[in-house]
Amino acid sequence: MIRVAQGALTGFIAAIFEAAGSSSFEAERIATHLVEADLLGHDSHGVMRVPIYCAWLDAGKVSPNRRARLIFDRGPMLGFDGDFGFGQVIGHDAMEAAAARARETGVAVVAVRNSGHLGRIGAYAEQLARAGMVSLHFVNS
Repeated sequence: MIRVAQGALTGFIAAIFEAAGSSSFEAERIATHLVEADLLGHDSHGVMRVPIYCAWLDAGKVSPNRRARLIFDRGPMLGFDGDFGFGQVIGHDAMEAAAARARETGVAVVAVRNSGHLGRIGAYAEQLARAGMVSLHFVNS
């Protein structure tokens, strides 16, 4: 078994994504998400995905430096297009909007389309829990 410090591994993974064209913000978000997935025992959604994500970049299946783009806003319902950006950024953006809207209206229903792999979905429930929210998440592929 090889042990690597969390910070060192996160930095290494972030450097890979920066070299592949991601901004430092995006690279850090992806790396943090992948390393945390491994630390929480969700290896299938962790660092092992780096080569897959890089292959998707090379094939044009995912695009760097995209943010969630609002495509509809109907009170408590929001829809976002990810423009095939990395899901770790798109998902985080959408959950920030969900929390803000739920504070305004009491509830939020948020849909995301055209996003790259979102990673460990529990991260988004945890993000909303830290914001004082309860959430349900549904995905398809």
